[in-house]
Amino acid sequence: MGSQLSDGMKAHLMKLIRQGLSPTQIITHRKAYVKEKALNNEPMTRDTFAFPSNVINLAKNIIDELWQKHPKDLINVRLWVLKNLK
Repeated sequence: MGSQLSDGMKAHLMKLIRQGLSPTQIITHRKAYVKEKALNNEPMTRDTFAFPSNVINLAKNIIDELWQKHPKDLINVRLWVLKNLK
């Protein structure tokens, strides 16, 4: 596995996920973006190509952030309850 997405592109994709777009919607948008760039002979970088696996992995990271507060389950449950009491 070669190059990765830049931090800026990861942040952009995570923002879209947090706004409620599904990975499928994001990939559909990215495909249209790539097609437009190709038709206009615009330069492309690794960030131009956000693969479904990239988006799905970022979505999983967000889910983990929401639910797993600590790797040990008992502490995890306590931290989650304390956070959501507020």
